[in-house]
Amino acid sequence: IRQEPRRFAGMLARKAFLLANDFEIVDGYDFYFYRAHSRVLESLPLGWGLVFPLGLAGVVLALARRDWGGPKALVLAFLPVYAASVLLFYVVGRYRMPLAPFLLVFAASALAWLWDTLRARGFKRAAALALVAVPLGVLSHRPFGEPNLDGSWFLTATALLEARRPAEALTIYERLRAGNPGRADLEFNRALALTQVGRRDEAILGFREALLLDPKQTNLYVMLPRLYREKGELLRADLFAALGQVVGGKAEEGFAAVEALSQRAPNDKALLEVLDQTAFVAF
Repeated sequence: IRQEPRRFAGMLARKAFLLANDFEIVDGYDFYFYRAHSRVLESLPLGWGLVFPLGLAGVVLALARRDWGGPKALVLAFLPVYAASVLLFYVVGRYRMPLAPFLLVFAASALAWLWDTLRARGFKRAAALALVAVPLGVLSHRPFGEPNLDGSWFLTATALLEARRPAEALTIYERLRAGNPGRADLEFNRALALTQVGRRDEAILGFREALLLDPKQTNLYVMLPRLYREKGELLRADLFAALGQVVGGKAEEGFAAVEALSQRAPNDKALLEVLDQTAFVAF
């Protein structure tokens, strides 16, 4: 902040825009995923882009009318303090959500006041409120990004896998794989699903792919030995078990086991091929 104050100010302004924008930045449960599966959320215009401008208009209205006594004073103090705490760090949908209940109260107050004002033909006062709400609404609905549901679909597939519904999980993993190359966790879970549906050879290839992407996944050295033993390829099974010892923190025992296997079958193509592809595990 001291070294690059202008950059800091620009980034702070960008985060203020994100705080006001209707787009939900997701790092957990995905609003857009649930909306796609809910008739209520899909059909009603519910969202931050409605809550924020109306709520802030209600705050401005309360200040203009000097209606800040009692509990309102505490709420009016909370809103800017909490908003500042979000702006200083990380703006995501769930971090700004604690503002919503209080903004909804002020939004309801603004709508009630607007209704009464229009009934009393106070069009100029209503227009003054619109001068606050409309620009904020335009800002909130300025395009920012497109929802990406892949994370939620991955969690869904994982839940299906845990529920022993591997065929359904596998369908989702296959679809996600096309748009997410190089994800070790996706390759591992896909291979796990292949194992559960009985496609052992494809599962082995999947686990090997996951190993190349992230050789430190300890579960790989449980699944690969098991599958190779089922195939009767004991040498490969023992080799992956030994590599698992290396990854699991027992390097001396693991390297000793690899050396013993090398001496037992010095010219075995399967052994040489696995060692060639997994030599980086040692590092």
